[in-house]
Amino acid sequence: MVNPSTWNLSKETLKQLRSEEGFFEWLSDNLTTELEERITNIELELATTTLVKYKEFTYTGDDLTKQEIWDSSLMVTKYFTLDYTYSLGNLTNLQVTRESDSFVYNKVFTYDIDNNLTSINITI
Repeated sequence: MVNPSTWNLSKETLKQLRSEEGFFEWLSDNLTTELEERITNIELELATTTLVKYKEFTYTGDDLTKQEIWDSSLMVTKYFTLDYTYSLGNLTNLQVTRESDSFVYNKVFTYDIDNNLTSINITI
């Protein structure tokens, strides 16, 4: 059984955790924050790897279907894999995998009837 008193939390937080509702609220808030931080860090890493890393691209027809980001052209250490999915010519999903810890998230793209991008949702 998990013992919250070993988590090095404040007395106030421990009081809140004593109830089941308080525990799940605290857990949800902290997991959401951690996941948001992970995704933000990955997005920043991807934005700054353009000039420093080696990228390998895979296409199906004219569509980019995979991008792998490596440490160098020797391809010893893979940092990221990005998998692209299309429907009716529109990008509908981008799966991002950070290879160091296998953390995966998806960006889901939706379009209106005129093929205008209307939203991008991130899912875990």
